[in-house]
Amino acid sequence: MEFFSDANNQEQKTYIVLGGHRCGTSFMGRALHKAGIKISGDPGRFEDIEFVKLNERILADNNVDWRNPPSSEIVCNRQDEIEALMKKKRASGGQFWGWKDPRQALTIDHYLPYLEGDTYLICIFRKPEKSAESLANMGQSRNGVNMSLEYNRRIIEAAKRFIGL
Repeated sequence: MEFFSDANNQEQKTYIVLGGHRCGTSFMGRALHKAGIKISGDPGRFEDIEFVKLNERILADNNVDWRNPPSSEIVCNRQDEIEALMKKKRASGGQFWGWKDPRQALTIDHYLPYLEGDTYLICIFRKPEKSAESLANMGQSRNGVNMSLEYNRRIIEAAKRFIGL
């Protein structure tokens, strides 16, 4: 059942969940999915593998990965891939669609020019110490606090650009 039906507005709506690793983005992906928004990905994390792989390639092109985000903006030479993926997902997504990938916090600026229709950025924040603790418990990162702070900074900056500040 779709909760967001609006007979007067048939414009496609895109929902992008931005948040660092272990911050609650999977919870939000599941909530959006339950509300009738087509969020691709596995039912545990709701991460769309095509976005994940493209974001990993963009990060690798900059000699970084999700555990070691750069403190400066990254360069992206994959605009054709981004545009093709966005067109594909938009065409198959229906009226309400979106995606979630924590790496997106580092690459979102490169996707913004390809968004069409009504777009929502859903920004998720968790105390960096708690994200770091969760990452450490999973054996994923020894630099969790700094990593979480960098993700949060990137999300705030991208949100400012998105709304025109």
